[in-house]
Amino acid sequence: MEICISYEKSLSLSSSCSSRFQWDLHKKKQPAIKAYTSDEFKLAKKDAEAYYKELNYSAALKIYERLLVNEPNSSDFNYKLGMCYINTNVAKHKAIPYLEFAANANTKDKPKDVTFDLGKGYLYAGLYDKAIETFEAFRLEKGGSVDSKLKFKQWVEWSHAAKKMVGEPVTCTFENLGKSVNSNQADYRPVIGAADTIVYFARKEKVLLVDSLMILVNHLRMFIFL
Repeated sequence: MEICISYEKSLSLSSSCSSRFQWDLHKKKQPAIKAYTSDEFKLAKKDAEAYYKELNYSAALKIYERLLVNEPNSSDFNYKLGMCYINTNVAKHKAIPYLEFAANANTKDKPKDVTFDLGKGYLYAGLYDKAIETFEAFRLEKGGSVDSKLKFKQWVEWSHAAKKMVGEPVTCTFENLGKSVNSNQADYRPVIGAADTIVYFARKEKVLLVDSLMILVNHLRMFIFL
């Protein structure tokens, strides 16, 4: 069974269909990010930490961007902004300069696993050799023994596999599967069952909820396509 996965929104893909991020240096200049006032700063910091702990990285990201304008040399703010990029699907490669800053902090301020997280950033950016090198540096930092919860070996394997796949590109095409599957919303994270007869994927769509007030909200729904 041949499955073609496509997305309504345009994707920046190389001809080899690699997952490498394309760094666009010619985008329109964005407005300068404003610093918080002294009165706003404490509350903003508290909100950012709360969002971060709740794993609401999109909300935390916007606040940490402004907090860094106030304290650009904060290894904590740099690290957490980097991790917000790593854990969202906007532009993961943007995590790199922030994680590099945190990784180069003195021992007292250096986040626990920042070298490992920096390796992830390099992998997402398509810098596979640098990712492999950084993962090895992290392994040495830990005396050759890494906590199994980090799935360290898997990340190293992914880096080597990605490097090999990019070096041996396979031509592929993306085809819209029609209204019964695709939508004008974000369809992503497709997974094909072992028998190649079922596709599982997620969709982010807007749904109207009625509860005294009509509120438009975003939510995730899991779809199964036979």
